Amino acid sequence: MSQIPFKFEKVENGININGWSLRSTKLPISNTEEIDEFELQSNVRCPEMTFLKNSLEITHTSGFSIKFNGKDALESVRSEPSEIKVQDSHLWKGILIFIY
Repeated sequence: MSQIPFKFEKVENGININGWSLRSTKLPISNTEEIDEFELQSNVRCPEMTFLKNSLEITHTSGFSIKFNGKDALESVRSEPSEIKVQDSHLWKGILIFIY
């Protein structure tokens, strides 16, 4: 059985593997002003630890490319209530109401 040649190259902010390029942007946690601005513009409530400027971009030599980032991920979250519940949610549901 013949093996497919494997070409791996480490580059700045990522790697190249057999025609694929993976690049990441890794920046510090977003500050209060960045989060407040994003929440106003998008009408999305951010989690406590939010990395709005981080991203992962995957590109192929054929021209295909896809990019994932914190802002787009948060904007894709449904804002209406969900019926999905963990098995024991009834045990801590009352506790959360008490805290708030």
